[in-house]
Amino acid sequence: MLTQVFQNLLSNALKYAHSQITIEAFVHNFHIQFCIKDDGRGIAKQDLPKLFNTFFQVERAQAKKEGVGLGLAITKNIVELHRGSIWVESEEGQGSSFYFSLPYLLPETSQ
Repeated sequence: MLTQVFQNLLSNALKYAHSQITIEAFVHNFHIQFCIKDDGRGIAKQDLPKLFNTFFQVERAQAKKEGVGLGLAITKNIVELHRGSIWVESEEGQGSSFYFSLPYLLPETSQ
């Protein structure tokens, strides 16, 4: 299921990026956090709260390909099923950064 999360986020990045996509991963407070950034047109501030809603799409003219508005809703559901969280940071003209964070457990140490 996590493969689907990466596929959905990368697919969106490819639709909206001008020329560059960056993937980052880091560990923070017992979570693994991932970030997928694009250098596209960004998302309007008024659209950000609705972005993970089923069937919601930003203006189609921004995309190189069309979809039906399910990818981010499915992605959010999968991340939350894994006890994680997902969010986006974006500014028009500056691209978008989609983050998701998943908890992990440290292996027990033997003494």
